[in-house]
Amino acid sequence: MQVQIAGVALPSADGPESRVILRDGTVATVRMTTPADLAALRRFFHDLSPESHWRRFFTLADPRDPLLECFCDSANPALQASLVVLRQVDGELRPVAVGSYLDLGKGQAEAAFAVSDAFQGKGLGTILLERLAAMAAANGFGAF
Repeated sequence: MQVQIAGVALPSADGPESRVILRDGTVATVRMTTPADLAALRRFFHDLSPESHWRRFFTLADPRDPLLECFCDSANPALQASLVVLRQVDGELRPVAVGSYLDLGKGQAEAAFAVSDAFQGKGLGTILLERLAAMAAANGFGAF
């Protein structure tokens, strides 16, 4: 399915890091990924349930480091970008959702998302899609 994104309005909080309110009324932080997120994303993807893992990667194998490094490199959003949603979990700030887009050429990008099983149904996929679509549109993409 192709989703048109040209002309998408920017989210109200369009800074590099912003707080969002989830459907259950709790708060999370959304920001672009950095290379320092590698270990946290490795753990996040490893901890997904088999069903969530399959839905994201179409395999049960954990993503290899080159792919994780790609998810952590948002330095050139005209080619690719990833957003991470962070929450306090067991006393530490951890990723609970990740969304990315990757340039496919001709103004199109592939978008993909993963949400921790414990945080599904709270609107994180919608929040990530909205923000990624706005970023992609601002960087010349017309469709996911």
